[in-house]
Amino acid sequence: MILFAHSYGAFVVPNYLALKPNIADKIVIMAGRLNMDEKIWNSFSEGKLKLFEEDGITVKEGIGMEEIMFQLFLSKKISNKMAVKNKMAAGIGHKRFTKLLKTKDLSDVLYVYGVKDQSVGRLKKEEIYFLEDNNVEYIKLEGGHGSMFDEKPIAEISHFIQKK
Repeated sequence: MILFAHSYGAFVVPNYLALKPNIADKIVIMAGRLNMDEKIWNSFSEGKLKLFEEDGITVKEGIGMEEIMFQLFLSKKISNKMAVKNKMAAGIGHKRFTKLLKTKDLSDVLYVYGVKDQSVGRLKKEEIYFLEDNNVEYIKLEGGHGSMFDEKPIAEISHFIQKK
């Protein structure tokens, strides 16, 4: 079995791996974080949207154009659902997976991230060192949150899946 996780799922799967034995032959985690920025998960815990600048490192301060558009065009019902989803993300996103996964066998995991990810941010050095120290293969992309769905990364992901 192959398990793919993107965005919110990329927080759920490491949480699962920290608590349970691995049930998949291969795991591909895309557009997530091992240690989410505190400003992001704190904002999420209040049900609010918080994003990164295009550099994937700097947390945007104040309300950006994306959040204004988001709030203007969503119905109250959808907006409330998004607030609940953000709070659920904070419930997992506050965890430090570089510590929680330290003793786990992650040799069947591929981690894919974009350096311009404005939704969850790019991996920091500590997270990359963790992946390297734990023999986790990873793909660094120059794009953003959905860049792993381009043709070249899909080919690299397929190659990882097909390896014995």
